[in-house]
Amino acid sequence: MNDNHDPFVRKAFSLLKHLHLRYGFSLIRPKSDNLNDPHEYWALNENDPYYQLIRITSKKASAFKSEQLRIRLVNEHVRREIGKIPSFLDIHVSDEAYDPSFEEYDYMNIEEEFHNGVDVSGIYPDIYSALRDRQDEEEQKAAARRALKEQLEHHKERLQENYSVQNCAITYGIIILCFVIYLIEVLLSRNYDDACAYIIMGADYKTFTLGLRQYYRLFTNAFLHGSFLHLISNMYSLFVIGHSMERLLMKRKYIFLLFTSILIASLTQGIMTENSLLLGMSGGIYGLFTYLLMHLHKTGRLQFRALIPTIILNVYLNFLSTTAWLAHIGGIVAGMLVFLILNNEKKILPVSVLIIVIVFMVYRYLTMKTINPFYQATDLEVANIYYQWGFKDYSMKLVARLLEVYQKFGG
Repeated sequence: MNDNHDPFVRKAFSLLKHLHLRYGFSLIRPKSDNLNDPHEYWALNENDPYYQLIRITSKKASAFKSEQLRIRLVNEHVRREIGKIPSFLDIHVSDEAYDPSFEEYDYMNIEEEFHNGVDVSGIYPDIYSALRDRQDEEEQKAAARRALKEQLEHHKERLQENYSVQNCAITYGIIILCFVIYLIEVLLSRNYDDACAYIIMGADYKTFTLGLRQYYRLFTNAFLHGSFLHLISNMYSLFVIGHSMERLLMKRKYIFLLFTSILIASLTQGIMTENSLLLGMSGGIYGLFTYLLMHLHKTGRLQFRALIPTIILNVYLNFLSTTAWLAHIGGIVAGMLVFLILNNEKKILPVSVLIIVIVFMVYRYLTMKTINPFYQATDLEVANIYYQWGFKDYSMKLVARLLEVYQKFGG
């Protein structure tokens, strides 16, 4: 290693070894004019759930501004090599202050006594201890052996952690549930009208949702689909987008984003359209997609050209007569508001806006005076199906309640 009397060079190299031994990162040599520069190392682990590409530099702060273009080029080169946009962390091993506004990516400036920028203590908890300046070669070897032993001891734990993060159980569970529900829809449709099957399975339908106060339909409609093509297109989108979003947000925030988007999408469609069946995960997916776009824009990783096919497809789908495009707009609004909440230190304003939007929409929905049009034949057929299934008391009560709904919301 050149320039071995520079303590920052030694510490940068020590940090690189630590990332290699403990977290599986490998040294790479990107195409640049600094292939043998001892002040800079690039480490890659495309399977790391947090950062796939890390640069470790001990260069002076004065050189940083001129490196921005090369950093972008290296990120683009790695993206082409691994087939996806790498999550990038820029680590400066230095006690010299520099202007962080130059950074387009996540960064941290660390030394033995301090750090600023991104706090990775929850991701790589022992990264700071790796900076200790060990000049004795035998001590370095002993430390490497201890690190390797510790890595083996924690290997099972790390695999379990990565599995729990990368498995994306919520996304996969929703996809499986939607396929099971669609199978039940198909079985019901063999003997009954499609609309009746959708209503029985939980489609959003004002006569039942608003009139009969079955408000759970504002959520359950998302798990139903009107055709196999509808199911496949939505589940593919959920797989692609949801897989990334669940890893990014983790489970609780991911569920919050998804179900907030579904709720606002359902309310938007219900308030602004006539009585009809609403079903499909599109509103929730639009919320996820909007959040993802805003996240990529914030981190400087938004590749517009890669999104052109998706944008064209969605514009086309929104012009189809059967598409609930107003629900899509509701999902977009929800995704924007949740992003502002989860990425703003001062959460009072975006949280207040979200609460006001939901309260206003719920109030507007619940105070609707009319339901137009009614589909009485379909409603009574649903009641008759329950009667055939042996739920005679419920069927009779359902008919009586439907008559009350027609009288109250008939205009």
